[in-house]
Amino acid sequence: MNTQSLRIERRAREAALAEAAARKFSTADAFALLCGLVLLVAFVVLPWFNLKDGSLTGLNLLLTRSTTQGTAALFLVPVTIVVGSLAALLGLLNPYHRRAASLWIFLASLVTLFYYGYTLFQTSQKPVPVNYVAPGFWIALVAAAGLFIQIVIPRAALDIPFIGLSVKLLIGFTVLFSVVFAGAYVWFYTFATNVAMTRIVEDLRNTLHATASGVDVDSFVGLVKDGQPRADGLSDDPRYWSHLQWLAKIIDVEPRALTYSYVRGEKPREIIFIGSCSWLGDCGHKLDPGAGAKFKEHYIANSNPILNGLVAESIDAKQPYTDKWGSWISGYAPIKNARGESVGAVGVDFEASYVFQVQQAVLDSTLPAFVITYAILFVLVLGFSRIFTRPVIRLTRAAELIGEGNYEQDLSSIRTGISRDEIGILAEVFQIMVDKVRQREENLKQQVQELKIEIDEVKRTKQVGEIVESEFFKDLQMKARKIRERSQQTQSQASGSASPEEGTSNPPAG
Repeated sequence: MNTQSLRIERRAREAALAEAAARKFSTADAFALLCGLVLLVAFVVLPWFNLKDGSLTGLNLLLTRSTTQGTAALFLVPVTIVVGSLAALLGLLNPYHRRAASLWIFLASLVTLFYYGYTLFQTSQKPVPVNYVAPGFWIALVAAAGLFIQIVIPRAALDIPFIGLSVKLLIGFTVLFSVVFAGAYVWFYTFATNVAMTRIVEDLRNTLHATASGVDVDSFVGLVKDGQPRADGLSDDPRYWSHLQWLAKIIDVEPRALTYSYVRGEKPREIIFIGSCSWLGDCGHKLDPGAGAKFKEHYIANSNPILNGLVAESIDAKQPYTDKWGSWISGYAPIKNARGESVGAVGVDFEASYVFQVQQAVLDSTLPAFVITYAILFVLVLGFSRIFTRPVIRLTRAAELIGEGNYEQDLSSIRTGISRDEIGILAEVFQIMVDKVRQREENLKQQVQELKIEIDEVKRTKQVGEIVESEFFKDLQMKARKIRERSQQTQSQASGSASPEEGTSNPPAG
């Protein structure tokens, strides 16, 4: 064999060994899957942001479009979860793509780390830091860092222990149940949230109508035209305090509301606040001192609903938004004069904590149900898996005994049952195979015995032939022949000597 052929053979052998090693589950694979699972749990289940009336998970923050700093880039976290999971799955299913999968996981983790860098930088610029003290935020950061460093972990193969069929069935049914349960939970969670939102929006709409219809339009128009603010941002105009009393009266009827009024400014997207209930009534405890809008305070609106409220009723009810005072749904309605012309608008910020209370109630009721159902499923699957795998275990033990040469195995108990199934058919086929192997082995033994006898006869004949053809045997034959010839001559001479003596001693009678 030439040198090039040896080199090709060595490369093929090395490639086969590399492929076999790549198909094994490595330390980096296990670490990446663990970090991905932790990131998913931290994002969906664990709290990220603490509020006055509860806490929000990363998923809640994403769905509620929170105004908290950093949430604008929060969508990058689920992007990492999806991309990282798909890449890990690709690497496990196809070993040739293992390096590419590791690179994709690395890039996906960079996305989440960018979100954390952006968020922490933004919050550091605020006078009052955002209250990211909940554990889910930091656990997700550690998991993302783990996905980042998995690319440098040695990809040494792990020795995977034996995993029984019953355990695999249990794991498979558990994963399937978890997926189904997660889908049911998301549906019920969404349904309950929509019902709660519908109820809040209806209450908000009724509060808006009552607030707008109760405003003294002529007094409001005069206040906007002639009222003058004082140094502290309020006004000494009696019409201002009368207007505040009406806004505060709404709070007595609906404590969940924060009411205020405004008119259109001269600049694009500018509004001018007129009154706010935070300066009078019980709504001040919901805000920090001095946090309410001052008289004739100018503000550039970032959203369209507050501007649309100057023309027609406008409610931003897609999802609650969150700030440091709580979670809210806002609605706006025009203040119209007797001719139906809009002279301003009222706004109502409605507490949406009820939505999160419903969501938390769904979570609190779902988790115990999941645990109980999972425990029952665990017992049932484990029991049925033992029932289904018992014939396979017995068949395996019978195969081990047959492999040792003990063919007297009764497989009829494996084949019996209420109805024939695949395991019973396998036992029947296995029994037929055992019978054929036993018959073949017996025939082989008989043929070997016959062949041994034939070999012995041939060997004996060969040995006899070798003896006969030897010089020693030929010499013996010659000696034996000479001895026989000599013996015959002696016998002949003895016979000749005896005949004359008999004639002398016994003459014939005359």
